[in-house]
Amino acid sequence: MRSQLQNMEHYQFASRVLQLCNEAKVGKLTAVLGPLTAGVADEDRVLNQPRAGADTKALEEADRKRDKSYQSLRLLVALHLNSADKAVLAAAEAVDRVMKAYPDVAASNYDKETGLIKNLVADLRTTALAPHVARIQAQVYVNLLDADNKAFDTLFHARVKSGAPAGSFDIKPLRAATDKALNAVLRRIDALD
Repeated sequence: MRSQLQNMEHYQFASRVLQLCNEAKVGKLTAVLGPLTAGVADEDRVLNQPRAGADTKALEEADRKRDKSYQSLRLLVALHLNSADKAVLAAAEAVDRVMKAYPDVAASNYDKETGLIKNLVADLRTTALAPHVARIQAQVYVNLLDADNKAFDTLFHARVKSGAPAGSFDIKPLRAATDKALNAVLRRIDALD
């Protein structure tokens, strides 16, 4: 049954057993509580780890920045889709068709968004689309989006390269130690009974 408990439930169960044993104030039982106390303390320490890394705030800020760059480009295209000038309107429609090929860019996960923006920028810089981008004066927006995406990708790559994310740990050995201590306490309780 204990093996089916989730981490926090396991910790709570072991804490409750420890609390009951301490409240019982039985000398022969108190003698075997040391390992259980240590096991509960170890589980508590590990389960209270921060879940966000030190670089999370910078990563989120870089993502917001590239989202704003994408939205700026999207708004520029939308503005020109209302142009009275037929040449500008045709250019905006051409750029809009390409952007619609990459749906939900800002709502995608980090890796997918990075790839979508990378491909979008590459498509907007092709010889077929470059004149349309120039006609609606969107080169600055495309360049900014590309720079912000690359900045985000650099931060994200550094996080991936650094290894395990913050808050990751291997609780199995700690649970095994706590279970061993719990078994010793339960054997002592059975012996005293």
